[in-house]
Amino acid sequence: MSLVSLLGIARSALKTHQRSVEVTSHNIANASTPGYTRQRADLQPETPFRTPFGTLGRGVTIDNVYRMRDQFLDARYRQESAAHGRFTELRDQLGQLEAVLGEPSEFGLAATLDAFWSSWSDLANSPTSTAARAVVRNQGEAVARAFNGLDNRFSEIAQNTAAQLADAVGAVNALAREIAGLNSEIVSAEANGQSANDLRDRRDVAIDQLSGMLPTRVVEQPNGSAMVVIGDLTFVDGSTALPLTVEASGRGIYALRVEGIPGSFTPDSGRISALTDTLSTGVPDLRQQIDAVAAAVVSEVNALHRTGVTLTGGMGRDFFAAAGLTAGTMSLAVLTQSSIHEIAAGVSGQAGDGSLALALAGLRDVGAGSLGGRSIHDLYVETVTSLGSQVRDADRLAQSQEALLGNVETRRASANGVSIDEEMVDLISHQQAYTAAARIVTVADEMVQTILNMV
Repeated sequence: MSLVSLLGIARSALKTHQRSVEVTSHNIANASTPGYTRQRADLQPETPFRTPFGTLGRGVTIDNVYRMRDQFLDARYRQESAAHGRFTELRDQLGQLEAVLGEPSEFGLAATLDAFWSSWSDLANSPTSTAARAVVRNQGEAVARAFNGLDNRFSEIAQNTAAQLADAVGAVNALAREIAGLNSEIVSAEANGQSANDLRDRRDVAIDQLSGMLPTRVVEQPNGSAMVVIGDLTFVDGSTALPLTVEASGRGIYALRVEGIPGSFTPDSGRISALTDTLSTGVPDLRQQIDAVAAAVVSEVNALHRTGVTLTGGMGRDFFAAAGLTAGTMSLAVLTQSSIHEIAAGVSGQAGDGSLALALAGLRDVGAGSLGGRSIHDLYVETVTSLGSQVRDADRLAQSQEALLGNVETRRASANGVSIDEEMVDLISHQQAYTAAARIVTVADEMVQTILNMV
């Protein structure tokens, strides 16, 4: 081996370990950077010389700088992230609906209905009392207002959820455009065979954020770009990101559509799936159940009240407006609003007859034919209990999913993240190798000087 070859080997070692120190320093600098993946320089021996006496080494080189990334853990993390996004959002949405009912509470619908039934009981004790009739009418108005208020708040939640869904879809489209743009940059940067590690980290962060919104699968292409699939539809392919839109059918079912691709789909995980479920079933189902309670109150009270005799001797009077069979339309009948004398307490018209008022007071717990033998109280309690169970289940699933996601995140951080202790060991190792290579240059210089002195 010539002295020139010796200097070449030393030069390759100096350049390689200097570059390795740069990679290690880059890791240390980004130890706390969210989404950063630890990088490693892949050191390989230079292609040796072939001589008649065998091969002679030419030093060391860096074949590539690669990321310490586990694609299996990435896929697992994104799967758990989608489930976590769904259950967390579902818990929040159901919690809002539960807060609207506000049960148990002295100001909730149950307490308002109890006060209404109690007012009829008081009227039964004083069938001729106009004051007791005034209380009945006031409590009837309070019941109607309570149902109206619930319906209004359901509408507000639906509007807010629709706005959240629109914002979430907008965020998804922005992430898709970002991923498509990074695909272009990565393909361009890696055209010479080198890895664009920092750009890949940025793309992975965007994909991670996307996975919390929708179930996401990633298929990496040979040219380095990532194809992103949501559901069974290709959302991002290379530098192309197809816009995602929301559509609502006439049946109130919300679904997603990828522009330019036939058909629509309903996601089964991710935050957006919880928002679409809330709009498609959550609010409509609860509203339907409350409407059923309102319809039972109106129909059962009116059916009994029509059999009674008012203070003016009238019969067949409705207490509530017969057409107001939903929570949003419930109101007192016009005659009830105009005069408390149109409220009946008995069926005989006699001064001391309070039998009708007593029967109306009993509607709280008496089974109704229109409800399949259940009482109005039981129907409302079932509604509140069912919603409470849904909230409890969603909270349990959200906590469970948070633990699973945290476990996968810890494992991924262990595989991908930067350990300062490890980097310091590598830094010292490369520093010593660099110093040794510099010593080779000194030795080669001394050898040259020795030869020159011999001339």
